[in-house]
Amino acid sequence: MINEATNASVSSHTVCRMLRQHGYTRKKIVQVAKQRRVDYRARFMSEVFNYRKEMFVFIDETGSDRRDHIRKYGYALMGQPPVYHRWLVRGQRTTAIAAISCDGVNYYQGLLMELNLFSAV
Repeated sequence: MINEATNASVSSHTVCRMLRQHGYTRKKIVQVAKQRRVDYRARFMSEVFNYRKEMFVFIDETGSDRRDHIRKYGYALMGQPPVYHRWLVRGQRTTAIAAISCDGVNYYQGLLMELNLFSAV
């Protein structure tokens, strides 16, 4: 890419060294969903405090989808996280899912499903 833009051949080691000299460090990228709504999250957190712990059931899932190959590391100035805003569309997903409460596992199942639940806000 640098060669195409400047017509100069530069090694990746030189690029990394120059980034470091200018205050950039390699770190894990923070994935932020563009669909995220700060006002909804704040309202949810204020409502959660009205419930006792016995009233909660937690859903836990594990699986694989198109997001498994997303870049996990990037460069940013020291003290700042590398943030990449992108649409988090899962596509087809193979998953195992369980419902867990204070009493233990209430339900579990393996699924193959299509998840495109969010739209632009």
